[in-house]
Amino acid sequence: FGPFATTAFYLVHGSASSMANHFPLSGTVLSASILVGFTTSLILFCSHFHQVDGDKEVGKLSPLVRLGTERGAEVVKVTVLMLYALLVAFGLSKTLPLTCIFVCALTLPVGNLVVRFVQENHRDKNKIFMAKYFCVRLHALFGAALAFGLSGLLHACISKRTAYRINQKWSGDGYAA
Repeated sequence: FGPFATTAFYLVHGSASSMANHFPLSGTVLSASILVGFTTSLILFCSHFHQVDGDKEVGKLSPLVRLGTERGAEVVKVTVLMLYALLVAFGLSKTLPLTCIFVCALTLPVGNLVVRFVQENHRDKNKIFMAKYFCVRLHALFGAALAFGLSGLLHACISKRTAYRINQKWSGDGYAA
């Protein structure tokens, strides 16, 4: 979901000259798209929890029918953990800016909410229905945080503040950083 859709979008909006000179995909684009793919897949996966009984009745072998809801809840937990582990790995390898790690870390409470909710309610098809909406929240907030981290705005603000402090310190205004 993420890598294919993002790559297609990126290629469609790239200029013809940039495509002629080189393949315009970077590690940053691919890394971000993988993370978006994780959150998108969570939405799709969690939207099937409340349908397990109906799927079994008609012979549909969805992933949750095959796994069961208890193991499905573990898949959700591992997927959310992998989302944040990959985020850190991509940031530390400098595939994504470090600002992405810091801003996306602010979404950890929502990621935790998704995991806790699914683990506590995977057997109750009336309650588990809400899991996909919590995943949508995670997707939207994580995506916005990722975009903000990629935009360079936070980096620019930090850089200007740091530059101001250094300038004040060296200009003799008595400002101590």
